[in-house]
Amino acid sequence: MNRLLLGLWLSLMIPVVVNGQQVSLRATGDGLSSEEAQQAALAELSFRIAANVESQINSIQELRNEEFNQTSSQWLSVTSELPLLGSTIEITEKAGTYFATTSSDAATSLPLYEVRIDKLTKELDDSWNIGTISDPIRAIPSLKAALLVLEELKLLRLITRYLGAELPQLIISFTSINNRIKQLQQNPQIIEVAVRILADPWKDHEKVYVYPPLPSGSEEIAEFAKVFRSQLASQLREVSRPAQSKFILCGEYIITGQGIDLNYRLQNWKGETLETSSVRLVPVAYSGLQVKTSPKTNSKITSKTAVDPDSSYASLIKLSKPEGTSSKSSWIDPVTKMEYRFIPERQFEMGDIFGEGNPDEKWVRNVVLDPYWVSTTEVTQQAWKRVMGKPASRNAS
Repeated sequence: MNRLLLGLWLSLMIPVVVNGQQVSLRATGDGLSSEEAQQAALAELSFRIAANVESQINSIQELRNEEFNQTSSQWLSVTSELPLLGSTIEITEKAGTYFATTSSDAATSLPLYEVRIDKLTKELDDSWNIGTISDPIRAIPSLKAALLVLEELKLLRLITRYLGAELPQLIISFTSINNRIKQLQQNPQIIEVAVRILADPWKDHEKVYVYPPLPSGSEEIAEFAKVFRSQLASQLREVSRPAQSKFILCGEYIITGQGIDLNYRLQNWKGETLETSSVRLVPVAYSGLQVKTSPKTNSKITSKTAVDPDSSYASLIKLSKPEGTSSKSSWIDPVTKMEYRFIPERQFEMGDIFGEGNPDEKWVRNVVLDPYWVSTTEVTQQAWKRVMGKPASRNAS
């Protein structure tokens, strides 16, 4: 077993209570070098602080409501890399083994944590203020930066509260930031703004190929798809052919009563989705463009077009077969004794619904089936040959 792991141990953990809250912690570790010993001791101290912070959160309702969230929970449960401000470390060596002792106490650490928290709080306020302006091109990146600041700030506040500090409640939350981002993404007045909102997360990626957005509903605006694809590509480091790219952007849009909902996915050539981005354009953004039913999106397969036999065999197939709807689920032809099952009208999606197909298979469309009858009677090779003139295995086309 790795000697460094064997050497990880906690020699002393003495909580020193000050005003009912403040504490002091100490941990030790050893290794084959001073760096290994120091790393081991700091990791152990970080782990112990995280465990104590999480334990206190679970026992204090106020902390759980104000500061705790799923991200913090995951971080505190496994982390050995918490920011240890104001910790001290001593290293000794004996017989080729290095020993490190590190300690942290509230009296030394609290002022440093408070300075860092004040700085992050100001950064958060500044980012939020920019996020409240009406220009989504400036506001959205600032709000996304605020999410990262808030994540670190919440963690430091948890540690500082554990060490005994009294902190004012945060007004800005993950929910308020995400709601503001969503609001900005749903109100572009022109296509150019929507393009820049979508392109922002991917503008630093190299060798991107952009596919035009495809309609996912029953209506399409062909001019919109072409214009949007062209403008989105102009904002990115696009290559001229898919084969040259490292990443591809696949999108779809649906026209609703509130506007156009547009979604794009950044994928690698394994078909794995790496990131997603979405935006909603208000109707004024595409006013003047023709909205029409897409023949590709709204394809119909009917009882008349699903089977188109040679005219000389038409009577064999359609002689007594009923047309249209039926209250019965099955029917037997009185002449041929062939059984038919009734399939009611329905709509379903066809294409790469789960995002696992190749780029040329990404097109997802709705298929509307008219009601029709289908035979359940087995057709033998001999019967097929009698009608078609050759065995079924040779009629693959």
